[in-house]
Amino acid sequence: MAEMTDLKQPIAIRTEYITAHPTTIHIKQNKTPKHDSSEEDLTVWRSSSSEKSNDEQKLFSVTSESVPFSQRRHFRNASGLPLFELWQKKAGVTWFVHLPGGNETVSSESIAAIAPRWNPFKNKLDVYVINAAGVGDEVKLKVRGQDLSRSRTHVYCNGALVMAATRTSGHESVDENEWKVDLAGGMDISLASVIMVVMAYMLHITAASLYRGCGDTR
Repeated sequence: MAEMTDLKQPIAIRTEYITAHPTTIHIKQNKTPKHDSSEEDLTVWRSSSSEKSNDEQKLFSVTSESVPFSQRRHFRNASGLPLFELWQKKAGVTWFVHLPGGNETVSSESIAAIAPRWNPFKNKLDVYVINAAGVGDEVKLKVRGQDLSRSRTHVYCNGALVMAATRTSGHESVDENEWKVDLAGGMDISLASVIMVVMAYMLHITAASLYRGCGDTR
């Protein structure tokens, strides 16, 4: 893997989650009954920095909401307070991040947008961030899969590697996966979590499409 590069100018949608130094987080995709939207779809945590401790620090939980013809995810901190919402609008493929209570019909109010770029074999997204750690300028991140099994994905900013995700368990054909995500100093953990949620959804959609494409051979 290419060497991770700390950011001279941090990139964030929530500045309180900017990493001061290289950081590793873990994300678990939970298989939950579709009728129960109160259960966590994904959980984000960070392991203790102490080699003698196996403690895990929960950072965020992500839950889904059933909305006709669209997708919505709610991000909450460890105490359950809402942070922001992730929406994929009707008849669209781009995801938008809004602060709680935002207007989903006005994309200009979004604080980030995640645009999947079609590739049937690898993760490929472009991420546009209104940088809360700067002066409100827009920053573009490129999310690029590294292998056909979608097990390794890198994120670049101006050609520099700032995030690397590795699927540590699960398989692209199932709904339960876990990832280890390495972040450069200056990256926002909550922004990284948003990217991973969209990747998990893309993995699910691709697997579902392949399953339907197999058809019934009886």
